[in-house]
Amino acid sequence: MNVRLPRRQALLVINSKSGPNRDSLLRIHELVDVLKEFRIRADVHVKLRKKQARDETHAAATSGKYDLVIAAGGDGTVEAVARGLLGTRVLLSIIPLGTFNNVATSLRIPKDVRKACRLIATGAPHPVDIGLARTADHKKERPFLEISAVGLGAIAGKIGQDIQKGRWAPALADVPTAVEMGTVPMRVRLDAGEAMSVRSLLVTVSVSPHAGAGLRLAPRARMDDGLFDISIFEGSDAPAVLADVASTAFGPLPLSGPANVRQLRAAELDIWTADPLPVSIGAKLIGHTPASFRIEHGALSVISHPPAISSAEDGSAARALLTGLAVLGSQVAPRVGISKHVPLVPVLGALALGWISQPLAAQVLRRVRR
Repeated sequence: MNVRLPRRQALLVINSKSGPNRDSLLRIHELVDVLKEFRIRADVHVKLRKKQARDETHAAATSGKYDLVIAAGGDGTVEAVARGLLGTRVLLSIIPLGTFNNVATSLRIPKDVRKACRLIATGAPHPVDIGLARTADHKKERPFLEISAVGLGAIAGKIGQDIQKGRWAPALADVPTAVEMGTVPMRVRLDAGEAMSVRSLLVTVSVSPHAGAGLRLAPRARMDDGLFDISIFEGSDAPAVLADVASTAFGPLPLSGPANVRQLRAAELDIWTADPLPVSIGAKLIGHTPASFRIEHGALSVISHPPAISSAEDGSAARALLTGLAVLGSQVAPRVGISKHVPLVPVLGALALGWISQPLAAQVLRRVRR
């Protein structure tokens, strides 16, 4: 090992059950030993809850004891640690141990543990943006690194969260509501400019190109440009909008049309709707419209390769979608009474995108790898 590498002190925050096999906790000794080879001494904190990880990270970052904090886990762990580092000067590093690792993929951080540790030891810090969302229900801003959704995506997020926690009854009860949603009048304002009028049932606000089940829901997004990538889906109904969502990640599908999706970029966004619509960050509901979003440019310093615009190399994401789609089509659709008149492929495929396929694909991957 190169003895010229400086000695560094790190806090290693590891999720107790990340990855397809939910076995990340068994890798603590491996991670500590590999980091030690690169002259990084790591104190270990096991993440059981996001709030615990956030609070312990903030306490460590303000103690003056650590040069960096390493998030070892999936996107939930990374976001919890990132929230704890906001307002500090301590560096964030990532060892991807999750199922999809969207933030690590967007920042071009290797999934191989040794390569990730080498990058932590030898790489340079890069500024990374944080999104902040505020809703009518909560005055406090909620930070996010991936995606926030207004409308249909937020309902799908609740369904996905219920599925992930095994709450099948409310999840299945909400699927017809999602499928039958109609567009509502909206007023959308970018960067404090003049508000525009649209009709939509889904707006996505992205910091990173990848979200959900490892899918490129905002292919042109960068995490260091100080701008959101915003998609306003203006299809006439839920099936058409869901087909457009699927097309965003996988290319044109039946019923989709590029003209139905308004692509915008801005550092600030305000949304008012005729009727309150749910707002989510990832799979978590955070309130209802009206909602406002702003990006904090360079709020984090992350040891990574420079963020890059996403490419279409991610075959694993397609497999995850198809797995989730197969399960939804064979198990969920018959139980909720979706008729043959509803185009199942785009509807279920788009519901699988990001919000619902994530827990389903994770469960299937865990079974396959046993």
